[in-house]
Amino acid sequence: MSVLLADLKMLLKNQKTVLNLFCIGFLKEHQQFARIWKCIEETLKGRSSALAVHVVRFKNFVIEGMIGSTSAWSIVRCLNSAELWSVFFEFSNSCGFHDAPDFRVNFENHLDGLRGLEEGFRFQLHISIKTMRKEYLTAINEFPSFSESLFDFQLTFEELQHQDDSDTVLNDNLFVAKEGFRKWSIQFCDTNPRVQEPPVDTVEEIGRPVLENALLMQSVLEHLECFDIQRLRKVNKGVRKCIDEVKPDPHIKKFLITFDLRPSALQTESSVLLESGEFENISYKAKTSRCLNDFETTLKHQKSCMEELSIVFQFTIFERLDSCIEFCTGIEEILKRREQPLKTRKFSMAYVCQLEMKEILQTLDKDSLKIIEFSNPSDEECMEFFGREVPFKVDQLSQTDQWKTAEHLIIKDLTIPASIQDINILHFSNLEVLVKTLSFQDVDYLRTNLLKSSNFQKFKIFFRESSLDEQLHELIGEPFRIISESKKIWYFRMDNVNFYIHIVLDTHDVKDIYGKLKPKVIIFTRVDKEDTPFFDLGMEELALD
Repeated sequence: MSVLLADLKMLLKNQKTVLNLFCIGFLKEHQQFARIWKCIEETLKGRSSALAVHVVRFKNFVIEGMIGSTSAWSIVRCLNSAELWSVFFEFSNSCGFHDAPDFRVNFENHLDGLRGLEEGFRFQLHISIKTMRKEYLTAINEFPSFSESLFDFQLTFEELQHQDDSDTVLNDNLFVAKEGFRKWSIQFCDTNPRVQEPPVDTVEEIGRPVLENALLMQSVLEHLECFDIQRLRKVNKGVRKCIDEVKPDPHIKKFLITFDLRPSALQTESSVLLESGEFENISYKAKTSRCLNDFETTLKHQKSCMEELSIVFQFTIFERLDSCIEFCTGIEEILKRREQPLKTRKFSMAYVCQLEMKEILQTLDKDSLKIIEFSNPSDEECMEFFGREVPFKVDQLSQTDQWKTAEHLIIKDLTIPASIQDINILHFSNLEVLVKTLSFQDVDYLRTNLLKSSNFQKFKIFFRESSLDEQLHELIGEPFRIISESKKIWYFRMDNVNFYIHIVLDTHDVKDIYGKLKPKVIIFTRVDKEDTPFFDLGMEELALD
Protein backbone atom coordinates (compact mmCIF):
# COMPACT_ATOMS: atom_id res chain seq x y z
CA MET A 1 0.00 0.00 0.00
CA SER A 2 2.87 2.40 0.78
CA VAL A 3 4.31 1.90 -2.70
CA LEU A 4 0.89 2.54 -4.27
CA LEU A 5 0.42 5.76 -2.29
CA ALA A 6 3.89 6.99 -3.20
CA ASP A 7 3.31 6.36 -6.91
CA LEU A 8 -0.12 7.95 -6.78
CA LYS A 9 1.27 11.06 -5.04
CA MET A 10 4.06 11.37 -7.60
CA LEU A 11 1.67 11.10 -10.55
CA LEU A 12 -0.82 13.64 -9.23
CA LYS A 13 1.85 16.07 -8.09
CA ASN A 14 3.76 16.11 -11.39
CA GLN A 15 0.90 15.90 -13.90
CA LYS A 16 1.22 18.88 -16.24
CA THR A 17 -1.01 18.19 -19.25
CA VAL A 18 -4.79 18.09 -19.16
CA LEU A 19 -6.34 14.77 -18.13
CA ASN A 20 -9.29 13.77 -20.27
CA LEU A 21 -10.73 11.57 -17.49
CA PHE A 22 -10.05 11.38 -13.75
CA CYS A 23 -12.00 8.48 -12.20
CA ILE A 24 -12.07 7.65 -8.49
CA GLY A 25 -13.96 4.61 -7.29
CA PHE A 26 -13.94 2.24 -4.33
CA LEU A 27 -15.08 -1.31 -3.68
CA LYS A 28 -17.23 -1.85 -0.63
CA GLU A 29 -14.81 -4.28 0.97
CA HIS A 30 -11.69 -2.14 0.39
CA GLN A 31 -10.03 -1.54 3.77
CA GLN A 32 -7.54 1.14 2.67
CA PHE A 33 -9.81 3.64 0.94
CA ALA A 34 -9.42 6.25 3.70
CA ARG A 35 -5.63 6.32 3.24
CA ILE A 36 -5.95 6.46 -0.54
CA TRP A 37 -8.47 9.27 -0.33
CA LYS A 38 -6.35 11.28 2.09
CA CYS A 39 -3.37 10.92 -0.25
CA ILE A 40 -5.38 12.19 -3.24
CA GLU A 41 -6.87 15.14 -1.37
CA GLU A 42 -3.64 16.29 0.27
CA THR A 43 -1.64 15.95 -2.97
CA LEU A 44 -4.14 18.00 -4.99
CA LYS A 45 -4.29 20.72 -2.33
CA GLY A 46 -0.49 20.86 -2.23
CA ARG A 47 0.01 21.38 -5.97
CA SER A 48 1.41 24.70 -7.13
CA SER A 49 -1.31 24.86 -9.79
CA ALA A 50 -4.77 23.25 -9.95
CA LEU A 51 -4.93 19.87 -11.70
CA ALA A 52 -6.44 20.26 -15.17
CA VAL A 53 -9.17 17.67 -15.85
CA HIS A 54 -11.93 17.60 -18.45
CA VAL A 55 -14.10 14.92 -16.84
CA VAL A 56 -14.05 13.75 -13.21
CA ARG A 57 -16.03 10.68 -12.26
CA PHE A 58 -16.76 9.46 -8.72
CA LYS A 59 -17.86 5.83 -8.70
CA ASN A 60 -19.42 3.88 -5.79
CA PHE A 61 -19.10 7.03 -3.72
CA VAL A 62 -21.68 6.54 -1.00
CA ILE A 63 -19.95 6.11 2.35
CA GLU A 64 -21.41 9.18 3.98
CA GLY A 65 -19.67 10.35 7.15
CA MET A 66 -16.37 8.81 6.06
CA ILE A 67 -15.75 9.44 2.38
CA GLY A 68 -18.80 10.66 0.57
CA SER A 69 -20.12 13.42 -1.63
CA THR A 70 -18.88 16.17 0.75
CA SER A 71 -15.30 14.97 0.42
CA ALA A 72 -15.76 14.49 -3.32
CA TRP A 73 -16.67 18.14 -3.79
CA SER A 74 -13.48 19.11 -1.98
CA ILE A 75 -11.66 17.33 -4.81
CA VAL A 76 -13.65 19.28 -7.41
CA ARG A 77 -12.61 22.56 -5.76
CA CYS A 78 -8.96 21.54 -6.27
CA LEU A 79 -9.37 21.23 -10.05
CA ASN A 80 -8.73 23.78 -12.75
CA SER A 81 -12.07 25.55 -13.28
CA ALA A 82 -11.21 26.58 -16.83
CA GLU A 83 -10.67 22.98 -17.99
CA LEU A 84 -13.43 21.15 -16.10
CA TRP A 85 -16.60 20.48 -18.07
CA SER A 86 -18.17 17.30 -16.60
CA VAL A 87 -18.62 15.89 -13.07
CA PHE A 88 -20.19 12.45 -12.63
CA PHE A 89 -21.38 10.78 -9.43
CA GLU A 90 -22.30 7.12 -9.94
CA PHE A 91 -23.91 5.20 -7.12
CA SER A 92 -23.45 1.84 -8.85
CA ASN A 93 -25.18 -1.41 -7.85
CA SER A 94 -22.13 -3.47 -8.79
CA CYS A 95 -20.81 -3.51 -5.23
CA GLY A 96 -24.12 -3.79 -3.43
CA PHE A 97 -24.01 -0.39 -1.72
CA HIS A 98 -27.57 0.66 -2.33
CA ASP A 99 -29.20 -2.73 -1.88
CA ALA A 100 -30.00 -1.93 1.74
CA PRO A 101 -33.58 -0.59 2.07
CA ASP A 102 -32.45 2.27 4.37
CA PHE A 103 -29.83 3.65 1.96
CA ARG A 104 -30.37 7.33 1.12
CA VAL A 105 -28.46 9.74 -1.11
CA ASN A 106 -27.74 13.05 0.64
CA PHE A 107 -28.44 15.66 -2.04
CA GLU A 108 -27.89 18.45 0.49
CA ASN A 109 -24.19 17.55 0.44
CA HIS A 110 -24.16 18.11 -3.32
CA LEU A 111 -25.88 21.48 -2.93
CA ASP A 112 -23.34 22.48 -0.27
CA GLY A 113 -20.58 21.41 -2.64
CA LEU A 114 -21.93 23.68 -5.36
CA ARG A 115 -22.23 26.56 -2.90
CA GLY A 116 -18.58 26.15 -1.95
CA LEU A 117 -17.28 26.53 -5.51
CA GLU A 118 -15.31 29.64 -6.41
CA GLU A 119 -16.23 31.76 -9.41
CA GLY A 120 -15.19 30.46 -12.79
CA PHE A 121 -16.51 26.89 -12.54
CA ARG A 122 -18.93 25.99 -15.33
CA PHE A 123 -19.67 22.31 -16.02
CA GLN A 124 -22.33 19.65 -16.47
CA LEU A 125 -23.34 17.57 -13.43
CA HIS A 126 -24.59 14.02 -13.83
CA ILE A 127 -25.72 11.94 -10.83
CA SER A 128 -26.75 8.28 -11.22
CA ILE A 129 -28.71 6.51 -8.45
CA LYS A 130 -30.80 3.37 -8.02
CA THR A 131 -34.12 4.72 -6.73
CA MET A 132 -35.69 8.18 -7.03
CA ARG A 133 -37.51 8.89 -3.76
CA LYS A 134 -40.13 11.52 -2.97
CA GLU A 135 -37.99 12.94 -0.15
CA TYR A 136 -35.29 13.93 -2.67
CA LEU A 137 -37.53 16.35 -4.60
CA THR A 138 -37.12 19.41 -2.40
CA ALA A 139 -33.33 19.35 -2.65
CA ILE A 140 -33.40 18.52 -6.37
CA ASN A 141 -35.52 21.61 -7.04
CA GLU A 142 -32.60 23.77 -5.90
CA PHE A 143 -30.13 22.56 -8.55
CA PRO A 144 -31.41 24.95 -11.28
CA SER A 145 -30.54 27.89 -8.99
CA PHE A 146 -26.87 27.09 -9.63
CA SER A 147 -27.11 27.91 -13.34
CA GLU A 148 -24.01 30.11 -13.00
CA SER A 149 -22.01 26.93 -12.28
CA LEU A 150 -24.06 24.33 -14.16
CA PHE A 151 -24.87 24.44 -17.84
CA ASP A 152 -26.49 21.01 -17.57
CA PHE A 153 -27.83 18.86 -14.73
CA GLN A 154 -29.05 15.30 -15.16
CA LEU A 155 -30.14 12.77 -12.55
CA THR A 156 -30.65 9.21 -13.84
CA PHE A 157 -32.27 6.35 -11.94
CA GLU A 158 -33.80 2.90 -12.49
CA GLU A 159 -36.79 3.12 -10.16
CA LEU A 160 -39.20 6.05 -9.82
CA GLN A 161 -41.37 6.33 -6.71
CA HIS A 162 -44.45 8.57 -6.68
CA GLN A 163 -44.25 9.70 -10.31
CA ASP A 164 -47.32 11.92 -9.96
CA ASP A 165 -45.68 13.80 -7.09
CA SER A 166 -42.50 14.20 -9.14
CA ASP A 167 -44.40 15.80 -12.00
CA THR A 168 -46.21 18.28 -9.74
CA VAL A 169 -43.47 19.15 -7.23
CA LEU A 170 -40.57 19.68 -9.65
CA ASN A 171 -40.13 23.29 -10.75
CA ASP A 172 -40.47 24.45 -14.34
CA ASN A 173 -36.76 24.15 -15.11
CA LEU A 174 -36.75 20.39 -14.42
CA PHE A 175 -38.59 17.61 -16.19
CA VAL A 176 -38.84 13.81 -15.87
CA ALA A 177 -38.04 11.71 -18.96
CA LYS A 178 -38.06 7.97 -19.51
CA GLU A 179 -35.04 6.64 -21.38
CA GLY A 180 -35.59 3.00 -22.32
CA PHE A 181 -37.15 0.22 -20.33
CA ARG A 182 -35.16 0.58 -17.10
CA LYS A 183 -33.91 4.13 -17.06
CA TRP A 184 -35.46 7.45 -16.06
CA SER A 185 -33.91 10.87 -15.73
CA ILE A 186 -34.60 14.32 -14.32
CA GLN A 187 -33.04 16.97 -16.53
CA PHE A 188 -32.29 20.65 -16.09
CA CYS A 189 -33.45 23.05 -18.82
CA ASP A 190 -31.26 26.15 -18.63
CA THR A 191 -33.44 29.11 -19.65
CA ASN A 192 -30.92 31.78 -18.60
CA PRO A 193 -29.94 33.57 -21.84
CA ARG A 194 -26.75 34.95 -20.29
CA VAL A 195 -25.16 31.53 -19.99
CA GLN A 196 -24.96 29.18 -22.97
CA GLU A 197 -23.79 25.59 -23.14
CA PRO A 198 -20.43 25.29 -24.90
CA PRO A 199 -20.82 24.24 -28.53
CA VAL A 200 -20.61 20.48 -29.03
CA ASP A 201 -17.81 20.95 -31.55
CA THR A 202 -15.71 22.78 -28.93
CA VAL A 203 -16.22 20.02 -26.37
CA GLU A 204 -15.31 17.37 -28.91
CA GLU A 205 -12.19 19.27 -29.96
CA ILE A 206 -10.92 19.20 -26.37
CA GLY A 207 -10.79 15.41 -26.18
CA ARG A 208 -10.21 14.66 -29.84
CA PRO A 209 -6.36 14.57 -29.71
CA VAL A 210 -6.61 11.66 -27.25
CA LEU A 211 -9.92 10.00 -28.02
CA GLU A 212 -9.39 9.84 -31.77
CA ASN A 213 -5.72 8.83 -31.64
CA ALA A 214 -5.59 5.05 -32.06
CA LEU A 215 -2.18 4.67 -30.40
CA LEU A 216 -3.17 6.67 -27.33
CA MET A 217 -6.63 5.11 -27.19
CA GLN A 218 -5.11 1.64 -27.21
CA SER A 219 -3.28 2.48 -23.98
CA VAL A 220 -6.48 3.85 -22.45
CA LEU A 221 -8.72 0.99 -23.59
CA GLU A 222 -6.40 -1.66 -22.15
CA HIS A 223 -7.57 -0.54 -18.71
CA LEU A 224 -11.30 -0.36 -19.50
CA GLU A 225 -14.00 -3.03 -19.59
CA CYS A 226 -17.21 -3.50 -21.52
CA PHE A 227 -19.46 -0.93 -19.83
CA ASP A 228 -16.86 1.86 -19.87
CA ILE A 229 -16.02 1.13 -23.50
CA GLN A 230 -19.70 1.35 -24.42
CA ARG A 231 -20.00 4.71 -22.66
CA LEU A 232 -16.93 5.97 -24.50
CA ARG A 233 -18.44 4.96 -27.84
CA LYS A 234 -21.23 7.46 -27.28
CA VAL A 235 -18.88 10.46 -27.33
CA ASN A 236 -18.86 10.95 -31.10
CA LYS A 237 -18.43 9.24 -34.45
CA GLY A 238 -14.67 9.72 -34.46
CA VAL A 239 -14.28 7.98 -31.10
CA ARG A 240 -16.44 5.08 -32.23
CA LYS A 241 -14.31 4.72 -35.35
CA CYS A 242 -11.15 4.76 -33.26
CA ILE A 243 -12.52 2.12 -30.85
CA ASP A 244 -13.52 -0.08 -33.79
CA GLU A 245 -9.98 0.24 -35.11
CA VAL A 246 -8.36 -0.66 -31.78
CA LYS A 247 -10.87 -3.50 -31.09
CA PRO A 248 -10.48 -3.50 -27.28
CA ASP A 249 -11.18 -6.64 -25.26
CA PRO A 250 -14.34 -6.01 -23.14
CA HIS A 251 -13.11 -8.52 -20.51
CA ILE A 252 -16.43 -10.32 -20.09
CA LYS A 253 -16.51 -13.16 -17.58
CA LYS A 254 -20.05 -14.48 -18.08
CA PHE A 255 -22.72 -13.71 -20.66
CA LEU A 256 -26.29 -15.02 -20.28
CA ILE A 257 -28.92 -14.39 -22.95
CA THR A 258 -32.49 -15.50 -22.23
CA PHE A 259 -35.39 -15.77 -24.67
CA ASP A 260 -38.53 -16.14 -22.57
CA LEU A 261 -41.41 -17.08 -24.84
CA ARG A 262 -43.91 -17.92 -22.13
CA PRO A 263 -47.18 -15.98 -22.59
CA SER A 264 -46.75 -14.36 -19.20
CA ALA A 265 -43.33 -12.98 -20.13
CA LEU A 266 -42.58 -12.68 -23.87
CA GLN A 267 -39.27 -10.89 -23.40
CA THR A 268 -35.55 -11.26 -23.92
CA GLU A 269 -32.85 -10.49 -21.36
CA SER A 270 -29.09 -10.18 -21.32
CA SER A 271 -26.98 -10.52 -18.20
CA VAL A 272 -23.31 -9.56 -18.36
CA LEU A 273 -20.73 -10.13 -15.63
CA LEU A 274 -17.30 -8.54 -16.12
CA GLU A 275 -13.95 -9.79 -14.82
CA SER A 276 -13.92 -6.91 -12.31
CA GLY A 277 -17.22 -8.06 -10.83
CA GLU A 278 -19.41 -5.37 -12.39
CA PHE A 279 -22.79 -6.75 -13.47
CA GLU A 280 -25.58 -5.48 -15.67
CA ASN A 281 -28.94 -6.98 -16.57
CA ILE A 282 -30.97 -5.59 -19.49
CA SER A 283 -34.57 -6.48 -20.37
CA TYR A 284 -35.73 -5.90 -23.94
CA LYS A 285 -39.37 -7.00 -23.72
CA ALA A 286 -40.31 -7.95 -27.30
CA LYS A 287 -37.33 -6.20 -28.97
CA THR A 288 -35.35 -9.34 -29.80
CA SER A 289 -33.52 -7.70 -32.69
CA ARG A 290 -32.05 -5.08 -30.35
CA CYS A 291 -31.03 -7.84 -27.94
CA LEU A 292 -29.17 -9.63 -30.75
CA ASN A 293 -27.55 -6.36 -31.84
CA ASP A 294 -26.27 -5.79 -28.31
CA PHE A 295 -25.11 -9.41 -28.15
CA GLU A 296 -22.97 -8.86 -31.24
CA THR A 297 -21.63 -5.47 -30.18
CA THR A 298 -20.70 -6.73 -26.72
CA LEU A 299 -18.93 -9.93 -27.82
CA LYS A 300 -17.55 -8.78 -31.16
CA HIS A 301 -14.03 -8.14 -29.86
CA GLN A 302 -13.94 -10.48 -26.85
CA LYS A 303 -10.44 -11.99 -26.89
CA SER A 304 -9.86 -13.38 -23.40
CA CYS A 305 -11.46 -16.68 -22.47
CA MET A 306 -14.87 -16.25 -20.83
CA GLU A 307 -15.92 -18.40 -17.92
CA GLU A 308 -19.36 -19.13 -19.38
CA LEU A 309 -21.65 -18.41 -22.31
CA SER A 310 -25.23 -19.38 -21.55
CA ILE A 311 -28.19 -19.34 -23.96
CA VAL A 312 -31.56 -20.08 -22.40
CA PHE A 313 -34.93 -20.58 -24.06
CA GLN A 314 -38.07 -20.76 -21.94
CA PHE A 315 -41.47 -21.79 -23.27
CA THR A 316 -44.49 -23.83 -22.31
CA ILE A 317 -45.61 -25.23 -25.67
CA PHE A 318 -43.37 -26.75 -28.29
CA GLU A 319 -45.21 -24.94 -31.09
CA ARG A 320 -42.98 -21.97 -30.21
CA LEU A 321 -39.95 -23.74 -31.64
CA ASP A 322 -40.23 -21.70 -34.84
CA SER A 323 -39.39 -18.54 -32.91
CA CYS A 324 -36.53 -20.34 -31.17
CA ILE A 325 -35.03 -21.42 -34.49
CA GLU A 326 -35.04 -17.79 -35.64
CA PHE A 327 -33.19 -16.68 -32.52
CA CYS A 328 -30.71 -19.55 -32.77
CA THR A 329 -29.94 -18.62 -36.37
CA GLY A 330 -29.30 -15.03 -35.32
CA ILE A 331 -26.87 -16.09 -32.57
CA GLU A 332 -25.11 -18.53 -34.90
CA GLU A 333 -24.60 -15.88 -37.60
CA ILE A 334 -23.29 -13.37 -35.06
CA LEU A 335 -20.73 -15.81 -33.67
CA LYS A 336 -19.66 -16.84 -37.17
CA ARG A 337 -18.98 -13.20 -38.07
CA ARG A 338 -16.28 -12.95 -35.41
CA GLU A 339 -12.70 -12.89 -36.64
CA GLN A 340 -11.80 -15.75 -34.26
CA PRO A 341 -13.97 -18.42 -32.56
CA LEU A 342 -15.30 -17.22 -29.22
CA LYS A 343 -13.33 -18.57 -26.26
CA THR A 344 -15.35 -19.79 -23.30
CA ARG A 345 -14.61 -22.40 -20.66
CA LYS A 346 -18.25 -23.42 -20.32
CA PHE A 347 -21.13 -23.42 -22.78
CA SER A 348 -24.67 -24.06 -21.56
CA MET A 349 -27.88 -24.03 -23.53
CA ALA A 350 -31.51 -24.74 -22.62
CA TYR A 351 -33.07 -26.07 -25.81
CA VAL A 352 -34.24 -29.35 -27.42
CA CYS A 353 -33.22 -29.39 -31.10
CA GLN A 354 -29.70 -30.62 -31.65
CA LEU A 355 -29.31 -29.17 -35.15
CA GLU A 356 -29.44 -25.55 -33.97
CA MET A 357 -27.43 -26.42 -30.86
CA LYS A 358 -24.75 -28.06 -33.01
CA GLU A 359 -24.43 -25.03 -35.28
CA ILE A 360 -23.89 -22.71 -32.30
CA LEU A 361 -21.55 -25.15 -30.54
CA GLN A 362 -19.32 -25.32 -33.62
CA THR A 363 -18.71 -21.55 -33.55
CA LEU A 364 -16.86 -21.84 -30.20
CA ASP A 365 -13.13 -22.34 -29.73
CA LYS A 366 -12.67 -26.08 -29.18
CA ASP A 367 -9.39 -25.72 -27.26
CA SER A 368 -10.92 -23.40 -24.64
CA LEU A 369 -14.22 -25.23 -24.15
CA LYS A 370 -14.08 -27.62 -21.18
CA ILE A 371 -17.69 -27.93 -19.99
CA ILE A 372 -20.83 -28.48 -22.07
CA GLU A 373 -24.28 -28.41 -20.48
CA PHE A 374 -27.63 -28.91 -22.22
CA SER A 375 -30.88 -28.56 -20.28
CA ASN A 376 -34.66 -28.57 -20.69
CA PRO A 377 -36.14 -25.20 -21.73
CA SER A 378 -39.61 -26.07 -20.43
CA ASP A 379 -40.79 -24.80 -17.08
CA GLU A 380 -42.15 -27.10 -14.37
CA GLU A 381 -45.75 -26.57 -15.48
CA CYS A 382 -44.94 -27.68 -19.01
CA MET A 383 -42.92 -30.67 -17.82
CA GLU A 384 -45.83 -31.78 -15.65
CA PHE A 385 -48.22 -31.51 -18.61
CA PHE A 386 -46.02 -33.26 -21.17
CA GLY A 387 -44.33 -35.59 -18.73
CA ARG A 388 -40.83 -35.46 -17.34
CA GLU A 389 -39.26 -37.24 -20.30
CA VAL A 390 -38.07 -34.95 -23.10
CA PRO A 391 -36.18 -36.92 -25.78
CA PHE A 392 -32.91 -35.38 -26.90
CA LYS A 393 -30.81 -36.77 -29.74
CA VAL A 394 -27.05 -36.18 -29.65
CA ASP A 395 -25.80 -38.19 -32.64
CA GLN A 396 -24.76 -35.03 -34.54
CA LEU A 397 -23.60 -33.09 -31.49
CA SER A 398 -21.34 -35.97 -30.46
CA GLN A 399 -19.43 -35.74 -33.74
CA THR A 400 -18.37 -32.10 -33.33
CA ASP A 401 -14.79 -31.23 -32.42
CA GLN A 402 -16.06 -29.25 -29.41
CA TRP A 403 -17.80 -32.35 -28.00
CA LYS A 404 -14.75 -34.54 -28.65
CA THR A 405 -12.32 -32.23 -26.85
CA ALA A 406 -14.48 -31.13 -23.89
CA GLU A 407 -13.84 -32.61 -20.45
CA HIS A 408 -17.20 -32.38 -18.71
CA LEU A 409 -20.68 -33.11 -20.12
CA ILE A 410 -23.96 -32.38 -18.31
CA ILE A 411 -27.38 -33.43 -19.66
CA LYS A 412 -29.52 -34.15 -16.60
CA ASP A 413 -33.12 -33.33 -17.57
CA LEU A 414 -33.19 -34.25 -21.26
CA THR A 415 -33.50 -37.96 -22.04
CA ILE A 416 -31.00 -39.39 -24.53
CA PRO A 417 -32.77 -42.22 -26.42
CA ALA A 418 -29.58 -43.72 -27.87
CA SER A 419 -27.47 -46.41 -26.23
CA ILE A 420 -24.71 -45.17 -23.96
CA GLN A 421 -22.31 -47.02 -26.27
CA ASP A 422 -23.28 -44.87 -29.28
CA ILE A 423 -22.85 -41.32 -27.97
CA ASN A 424 -19.06 -40.90 -27.82
CA ILE A 425 -18.49 -40.20 -24.12
CA LEU A 426 -15.39 -42.19 -23.11
CA HIS A 427 -13.04 -39.21 -23.49
CA PHE A 428 -14.86 -37.12 -20.85
CA SER A 429 -13.35 -36.93 -17.39
CA ASN A 430 -16.69 -36.03 -15.77
CA LEU A 431 -20.14 -36.95 -17.00
CA GLU A 432 -23.73 -36.42 -15.84
CA VAL A 433 -26.30 -37.66 -18.37
CA LEU A 434 -29.81 -39.08 -18.49
CA VAL A 435 -30.49 -42.00 -20.87
CA LYS A 436 -33.73 -43.78 -21.58
CA THR A 437 -32.39 -47.32 -21.14
CA LEU A 438 -29.33 -48.87 -19.50
CA SER A 439 -28.51 -52.54 -20.13
CA PHE A 440 -26.05 -54.83 -18.40
CA GLN A 441 -23.99 -54.73 -21.62
CA ASP A 442 -23.80 -50.92 -21.23
CA VAL A 443 -22.49 -51.29 -17.70
CA ASP A 444 -19.83 -53.76 -18.80
CA TYR A 445 -18.89 -51.50 -21.72
CA LEU A 446 -18.35 -48.57 -19.35
CA ARG A 447 -16.46 -50.65 -16.78
CA THR A 448 -14.15 -52.19 -19.38
CA ASN A 449 -13.26 -48.92 -21.08
CA LEU A 450 -13.04 -46.71 -18.00
CA LEU A 451 -10.58 -49.13 -16.41
CA LYS A 452 -8.17 -48.19 -19.20
CA SER A 453 -8.91 -44.44 -19.16
CA SER A 454 -6.20 -42.04 -18.00
CA ASN A 455 -8.43 -38.97 -17.50
CA PHE A 456 -11.70 -40.48 -16.20
CA GLN A 457 -12.82 -39.04 -12.83
CA LYS A 458 -16.57 -39.52 -12.34
CA PHE A 459 -19.49 -40.69 -14.49
CA LYS A 460 -23.01 -40.27 -13.13
CA ILE A 461 -25.57 -41.89 -15.42
CA PHE A 462 -29.30 -41.62 -14.78
CA PHE A 463 -31.66 -44.01 -16.58
CA ARG A 464 -35.41 -44.50 -16.80
CA GLU A 465 -35.51 -48.15 -17.84
CA SER A 466 -33.06 -51.01 -17.39
CA SER A 467 -32.43 -54.71 -17.87
CA LEU A 468 -30.01 -54.97 -14.98
CA ASP A 469 -30.76 -58.40 -13.56
CA GLU A 470 -28.64 -61.32 -12.43
CA GLN A 471 -26.92 -61.31 -15.82
CA LEU A 472 -25.05 -58.21 -14.66
CA HIS A 473 -23.50 -60.20 -11.81
CA GLU A 474 -22.53 -62.96 -14.21
CA LEU A 475 -20.91 -60.44 -16.57
CA ILE A 476 -18.97 -58.18 -14.18
CA GLY A 477 -18.92 -60.26 -10.99
CA GLU A 478 -20.72 -60.26 -7.66
CA PRO A 479 -20.98 -56.94 -5.79
CA PHE A 480 -18.38 -56.17 -3.16
CA ARG A 481 -21.21 -55.04 -0.90
CA ILE A 482 -25.00 -55.28 -1.11
CA ILE A 483 -26.55 -52.42 0.86
CA SER A 484 -30.09 -53.47 -0.09
CA GLU A 485 -31.87 -55.23 -2.90
CA SER A 486 -31.80 -51.97 -4.87
CA LYS A 487 -28.35 -50.63 -3.94
CA LYS A 488 -25.08 -52.43 -4.68
CA ILE A 489 -21.37 -51.55 -4.71
CA TRP A 490 -18.42 -52.85 -6.79
CA TYR A 491 -14.69 -52.13 -6.86
CA PHE A 492 -12.44 -52.79 -9.85
CA ARG A 493 -8.71 -52.12 -9.98
CA MET A 494 -7.62 -49.92 -12.87
CA ASP A 495 -4.60 -50.51 -15.08
CA ASN A 496 -2.78 -48.09 -12.80
CA VAL A 497 -2.65 -50.15 -9.59
CA ASN A 498 -2.90 -47.01 -7.42
CA PHE A 499 -6.50 -46.41 -8.49
CA TYR A 500 -9.80 -48.27 -8.44
CA ILE A 501 -13.20 -47.73 -10.03
CA HIS A 502 -15.92 -47.50 -7.42
CA ILE A 503 -19.37 -48.38 -8.85
CA VAL A 504 -22.65 -47.67 -7.04
CA LEU A 505 -25.91 -48.90 -8.56
CA ASP A 506 -29.09 -47.44 -7.05
CA THR A 507 -32.44 -48.63 -8.45
CA HIS A 508 -34.73 -47.36 -5.67
CA ASP A 509 -38.20 -46.27 -6.75
CA VAL A 510 -38.42 -42.60 -5.75
CA LYS A 511 -41.24 -40.29 -6.87
CA ASP A 512 -41.05 -36.56 -7.54
CA ILE A 513 -43.55 -33.94 -6.39
CA TYR A 514 -45.83 -34.81 -9.32
CA GLY A 515 -45.99 -38.48 -8.35
CA LYS A 516 -43.78 -39.61 -11.25
CA LEU A 517 -40.83 -41.93 -10.77
CA LYS A 518 -37.41 -40.33 -10.71
CA PRO A 519 -34.67 -41.89 -12.84
CA LYS A 520 -32.43 -44.60 -11.37
CA VAL A 521 -28.68 -43.97 -11.22
CA ILE A 522 -25.32 -45.71 -11.56
CA ILE A 523 -22.15 -43.89 -10.54
CA PHE A 524 -18.59 -44.70 -11.64
CA THR A 525 -15.91 -42.94 -9.57
CA ARG A 526 -12.11 -43.04 -9.75
CA VAL A 527 -10.72 -43.46 -6.20
CA ASP A 528 -7.25 -43.75 -4.73
CA LYS A 529 -6.26 -47.17 -3.50
CA GLU A 530 -5.90 -45.81 0.03
CA ASP A 531 -9.57 -44.80 -0.04
CA THR A 532 -10.71 -48.36 -0.69
CA PRO A 533 -11.29 -51.26 1.73
CA PHE A 534 -8.26 -53.00 0.16
CA PHE A 535 -5.66 -50.50 1.32
CA ASP A 536 -4.83 -52.14 4.68
CA LEU A 537 -4.85 -55.58 3.11
CA GLY A 538 -2.42 -54.39 0.47
CA MET A 539 -0.02 -53.09 3.11
CA GLU A 540 -0.01 -56.46 4.90
CA GLU A 541 0.70 -58.36 1.68
CA LEU A 542 3.49 -55.92 0.84
CA ALA A 543 5.02 -56.44 4.29
CA LEU A 544 5.00 -60.25 3.84
CA ASP A 545 6.79 -59.90 0.51
